[in-house]
This record gives sequence, C-alpha cells and structure tokens, in this order.
Amino acid sequence: MGDPRRGELFAAFIHRQFPTAQRVLCVADGNFVTARPLIRYVTRVDVFDPWMRAKNSSRGIVGHKQCFTAQTRGIRTHVVIGMHPDAATGEALLYALTHHLPFALCPCCIKGILSEGITSKRGWFTRLRGTAERAHYHTWTTLLPMTGDNVVLVGTPKRRGR
Repeated sequence: MGDPRRGELFAAFIHRQFPTAQRVLCVADGNFVTARPLIRYVTRVDVFDPWMRAKNSSRGIVGHKQCFTAQTRGIRTHVVIGMHPDAATGEALLYALTHHLPFALCPCCIKGILSEGITSKRGWFTRLRGTAERAHYHTWTTLLPMTGDNVVLVGTPKRRGR
C-alpha cells in the first residue's frame, strides 16, 4: 500500500526540516513506517494510532494505541507530523496550533475534523493552510519524491510581536 519508500523519505525530510527536534509526535503510524527510520535522527518518537500493529521494538519509539485528538495530553514534543494520517489530519494540525508547535502533514484523504464541506484535495489544503495561517503560522507545501499522495504541508509558528 503506497510507496514503500514513504516512511524513509518522510523521516529524512523531517530531519532536514527540523534538525534540532529530538522529540517527535507521529500521528497514525501504527506500523512504524515513519517512526523506525525517524528514530535514527531523534531521541524519541511518540506514535498514536488506535489500530497499532507494530510493537515497541525500537528503543525510543513509544506506541500509544489510542485515537489522537487535539485534546490529547501529556506528550512532550518538538514537532507534530503525520504521513497519511487519515481522519487525524485536522486533529494533528489543531494540536500543533494549540501548543505552538511546528508541523508537517502529508494527508492522503479528506476526512475528519475540519473536512466538512471539502470535496477536493486543493480545497483540503486550502482549509488546512488557512486554519494555520489564521493562527499566525508561516505555511508552505513541498513534494516528496515518491509515488502516491506526496504533498506535505509544513507550518512554523510566527515569532510573537511580529
């Protein structure tokens, strides 16, 4: 399912984009497709997925077999990421905005919170980007060199007072 390189490519992108991040919140990665290659660059990856299929087999990867919501508590992280997070895309974005954290999201479908009334990928990215920009974030998109859904929306909080 999907490009077999997607986890490796996304992990390398996260490392290049956020080189000082040591703790990463990874949403909807129940097979640790992104977490396993990412742990080479960071000290801890917290993975949330209600359908967790992988075991915590790698040091530094902590699996949370539960739904992720914008109200999830108790996670210390430097960045929020999601490679094809399905219905958790909006939740991951809102969590990042609430906690003033940078994010990188590569949605594969239009589902979940914030998706009401959206019928196209273009509309979905416009909604996600607009939500972040209204929360005073710099946003941009980039493409990962892989097949399938490969557009990544990246956001960083604007400095306060600017």
